[in-house]
Amino acid sequence: MCLQVIMAEAGEGVVEIKLNDPLGHLLANQVVTAEPGVLEVVFTPKVAGLHRATVIFNCETVPGV
Repeated sequence: MCLQVIMAEAGEGVVEIKLNDPLGHLLANQVVTAEPGVLEVVFTPKVAGLHRATVIFNCETVPGV
């Protein structure tokens, strides 16, 4: 499974993605560049349900994600 993070207007910086399953467990993920300004986060869900993504850019959590 994957999700996309649009970075086109973010500028230069370090991006960290944290994914949690419905039970709160941290999931391993891989971040790849899908195209310029677009990151793709690839992960394998272990349980069904709502997963939460936290995007951190230059050590700051991005709100509204």
